[in-house]
Amino acid sequence: MAVTEIQVEVLMAYIMFGFVAFALPQKLHWNGPAIYRVSGRRGKHRFQVTFTQQNFRRHGRQMFWLIDSPTGALTVANLRLTDQNRYAGVFPGFRYRGRLHRFWEMDAIDISSASKESVSRYLDRHTEVGHLDVIVDGRVVPVARTWYWDLLNPNFGKMYERASLSADGHTLTLDMAGSDGAGSYVAQWRIRTNGRHSRKMLDPERYFSGRS
Repeated sequence: MAVTEIQVEVLMAYIMFGFVAFALPQKLHWNGPAIYRVSGRRGKHRFQVTFTQQNFRRHGRQMFWLIDSPTGALTVANLRLTDQNRYAGVFPGFRYRGRLHRFWEMDAIDISSASKESVSRYLDRHTEVGHLDVIVDGRVVPVARTWYWDLLNPNFGKMYERASLSADGHTLTLDMAGSDGAGSYVAQWRIRTNGRHSRKMLDPERYFSGRS
């Protein structure tokens, strides 16, 4: 059957629509912007940090609903409902290199609600820190994804991110706040030019009161 010019035009329109749809940025499942930059200097040393958030991706991780054990260790939650545990709190997490890790973004969810939805489907409604790019004195300082892939729903803006560089230009202290309400958090990194980074989680209430 011969292909008419109209059919060719319709086919090309579908193809072009597909390319345009693919190229359009996704609508974030959290507050924008998608990209936020922090820059500064100390003496002769300069730095620039670029945060990027994106809708949640699995990155090959196996997801679980987790619960705190009496000893404080994380364990995979048993979602079988009983009168005793119906309102017990669980939260999303994942396993990496044999250890369980929680996602930072919210307060606990009751088992009754968690039992109705998989962790992955729940997380698909959230965003994550997609990239953390650091440049110090014109040189890229690599920061592996594992330093930030558990941080969801980041907040970008002047009141949420802070950065300061050491006098020798070798250590960048970087703060980022995320989520809101009872699930809010603050992550603080020490980004070192030798690659020996570290991170700790700060108390949001103390942090925003200026006494962290």
